[in-house]
Amino acid sequence: MAEEFEEKRKAWDIIFNDPNLSLNSLRHRAVAGSVCQNGLRSVCWKIFLGYLPTLEVSTWPSLQLEQRQHYTDLKRKYIEEPAEKMNRKGEEDLSDNNPLALSDSNPWQQYFADTEIRKVIRQDVERTFPDVDFFRENDVQQRLTDILFIYCKLNREVSYRQGMHELLAPFYWVLATESLDVSQIDQHHVDPASKLMLQVLDSAFVEHDAYILFDKLMTFGKSWYEFNEEAPTRKSTSSSTKPDMLSNNIPKPTDSARLNPVVMTCHRIHHDYLRTVDPLLYRHLENFGIEPQLYGIRWIRLLFGREFDIYELLKLWDAIFAQDPTLNIAEYVCLVILLRMRDQCKY
Repeated sequence: MAEEFEEKRKAWDIIFNDPNLSLNSLRHRAVAGSVCQNGLRSVCWKIFLGYLPTLEVSTWPSLQLEQRQHYTDLKRKYIEEPAEKMNRKGEEDLSDNNPLALSDSNPWQQYFADTEIRKVIRQDVERTFPDVDFFRENDVQQRLTDILFIYCKLNREVSYRQGMHELLAPFYWVLATESLDVSQIDQHHVDPASKLMLQVLDSAFVEHDAYILFDKLMTFGKSWYEFNEEAPTRKSTSSSTKPDMLSNNIPKPTDSARLNPVVMTCHRIHHDYLRTVDPLLYRHLENFGIEPQLYGIRWIRLLFGREFDIYELLKLWDAIFAQDPTLNIAEYVCLVILLRMRDQCKY
């Protein structure tokens, strides 16, 4: 522990004691790969994603205290208190509070619904990064399930969707592997900078910080999982009718595509970006009838988590978060992957 503490303290000093440090310089170093890989990736991500919105480190303790307490309150409200209520005996009117009651006020109805949601989440969590032993631990799976369940309760319009677990998992892994057990360190003999570092990397708050970072990511990534309810109206057409075309012979998105924002994103990558940058590859894919959502949905929703080894994925996330925390850059990463695949194939 002492050796790990000293290594992190050296990395901390190099970054945060630099008199020329600015957000732009930190972003540049992250893209270049010279800062996030030194044991403080989680700190950089907190800065880039707005958890720590300023480099004025004196504000960090209060900012983290507030946000971590917010997660503690959410977990109490959505997980701990309902469990306690279900375990109470003889304190409620059994005409409403029993598993067989059909009234809308029966808390068991919500309990059963929540149990089903948690079951779906847990099944996905258990399959997370199967080659990484860390994610086979029961405690890790339980905490990931709790985080996703709370997010689901707070975002009912989206709820939980398959794939969200693969966006959360890297956050939790990075935070856990970089954390320090503060209880094993005598803080009476450390300087103020070290105390701040210990607070930021405190292992007692890995779950809290993972939720906060995931929630920050989903501020912009949530649309990838949304499905609009109202379909645009159109005249019925027979199955033999050719698809509507926009200018320059670009296929017009179907009504079902316009219901789904991520499909519209795939349409834009393919019919706008790829068509402009590489017309030959575009025509090749069009000739084979390859719809962009066949590859694009997985790339975007999982933020390329299935396309790279986890260590390479983390480097890619370093650059994405540093360059564009709104995640619009993901569309251009998709384009680059297509061009890279073209260079490796003959057609």
